[in-house]
Amino acid sequence: MDSQQVNPDASQGITGIPAISDTVFQITGNPAPGKEDGEFQMDFNTSLLRALKTGNVVIGPMKTEKCIKEGKARMIIVAGNCPAAFKTKITRNENPFIHTFGGSSATLGNVCGKPFAVSTLAIINPGESDIMSLMR
Repeated sequence: MDSQQVNPDASQGITGIPAISDTVFQITGNPAPGKEDGEFQMDFNTSLLRALKTGNVVIGPMKTEKCIKEGKARMIIVAGNCPAAFKTKITRNENPFIHTFGGSSATLGNVCGKPFAVSTLAIINPGESDIMSLMR
């Protein structure tokens, strides 16, 4: 009978990145009128996944830049460790709203459900997601 070893880092993803359920970024904003402080919260991970599933989102710096040039991008999300040269490049002209994700590109890729790092993405159509509420 073969004995199986249990991986002590089983909660880690394939590349040692925490699983999506372990990485939750809460975005808090101004409460809605009539609400108390802290009553407005949006789960960024859920909103981003819903936009990826129901909307039109492109991933990667080249596709993001193309969407910006064509005027299609409504919102840009960049990872915290996105190269500064790219951030400067996309902020030169009048652009859509740019949100800087609090984690690394590897974490953003994990949140997107991708097995690779995602340094930037463009939301063309959010679909059924409420991710555009970050613009408020």
